[in-house]
Formats: sequence, structure tokens, C-alpha cells
Amino acid sequence: MPGQISGKGRLPPPRRALHSRDRSPSPRRPRCASGRRRLFSRRNLRHQPLRRSMSDMRIQVAAVAVSAAAISTLTLTAGPASAHAYDGKDPYKSGCAASKVDTGKKASLKNEIGDSLGTVRLYYSRRCGTNWGEAKVSKHGTGQITVFTKSKNISFTYRAGNGGRHWGDMVYAPSGVCAKASATVSNGIGRVNKGSGTTAKACG
Repeated sequence: MPGQISGKGRLPPPRRALHSRDRSPSPRRPRCASGRRRLFSRRNLRHQPLRRSMSDMRIQVAAVAVSAAAISTLTLTAGPASAHAYDGKDPYKSGCAASKVDTGKKASLKNEIGDSLGTVRLYYSRRCGTNWGEAKVSKHGTGQITVFTKSKNISFTYRAGNGGRHWGDMVYAPSGVCAKASATVSNGIGRVNKGSGTTAKACG
């Protein structure tokens, strides 16, 4: 019929406008205590792990330093043997030489071409439990006498005089401890005037 609109040409009913209450509220961004929005920048995020890494490095370095100090303390504690009252004493002034025994250990003080410039002997004191060396050189000779044990060595420097007879200081070496003595001598300038020698060990 004229004036009527067919079903295909019928206009759709108008859509109802959404009320503000029908719209889902957008989530609000969290605010910090001061009321300002918390800012996260790439720069801040990039440097935060670096701070943690530097802190870890400081802890590691401190741990290594403590370990080194501990290792260091243990090494000094386990170092040279403790000195005895007789160590470094004169065998004759102390009275220990009154019971001295010749151990039979003797060595020649030879220069570089094999000439003998003197001798050194190892002695032992039964009463004191000590060892020392005695050298016989020319009256003009100077040098050093040293006595050794496994854990200690004590040296004495002698000057010209006393008829060329010299002795070194003692080292405490009780029964079961081995010792030896060495000496050097210098009669003047030149290597042929310098000699040295070391005895074999003697065990008390």
C-alpha cells in the first residue's frame, strides 16, 4: 500500500544512549602517600640493579679481605719456633761449656781452589742440652759462626784476635734434636783469602 514501508525498508529503532552509570569505571592509578602519582622512569629502573650489584661486590671484597687476614694470622702463629732461654747465649759465660762434648763433627774452611783456611767443630753441652760451633783460624781472620737445628739458626760474628780461636752462641737442641755448625773466614782481600765450611749433623 502506498505510504507504508516494507519490512526491508523499516528503520531500526534508535539506540539508547549509555548513561554514565552504565559505563565501567576506568581503573585509577595508585597514588603514593603524598598524593602524587608514583613515577617509574627507565633511568631509575636501569640503575637499581647496578646498585645491588655494587653492594654485592662490596660484600664479596670484604669477605676476601677477612679471609686474607685470617690466613695471614694463621701463618704468623705457625711461624718460627719459640726461643729457649739458652738460645743465643755464650756457652762459656753461661757455664754450659763445663760439660761440653766434642761431637766429632768437623769441617775445613776452604777457599774456592780448595785450600783450607781453618776448621769448625760442633760441640754439645750435656747439662744444658745445647749445641754451638767453634772455629780455629789465623789470628787475623774475621768471619761468622752459625749453629743450625731444623727450626732455628743462630749466628755470631767474630773479629780478629784471641789467637784465632772463636766460638759461636748456643742453640737449644735437647735429646733427639739434630744440629750442625758452619763458619766463614776472611783473611784479607780476594776470594782466595775467603773460606767456608759446614759440619755434618749430630743428633743428641
